[in-house]
Amino acid sequence: MGGVLALGVEPIAFGAVDSAVPHAPDALFFGAWRAPDRAALDALVAGIATTGWHDYFETVNAGGETVDLTAHLGQLAAA
Repeated sequence: MGGVLALGVEPIAFGAVDSAVPHAPDALFFGAWRAPDRAALDALVAGIATTGWHDYFETVNAGGETVDLTAHLGQLAAA
């Protein structure tokens, strides 16, 4: 993972999903990363795939630009 860290990818949080939270996903674990740009995100996703991780767990990758709450409410309204 050192290569993606050099690209500016930051590990943010990891843990077990609390299934008691309303609308919790079926996933058992979660991880959150921050990437400075699309190239770094693509490198992270490719790096995870090369480890064989997807052979052991069902995984979901979600990515997108972060925005503040007001902008996000606008995204929701536009959807």
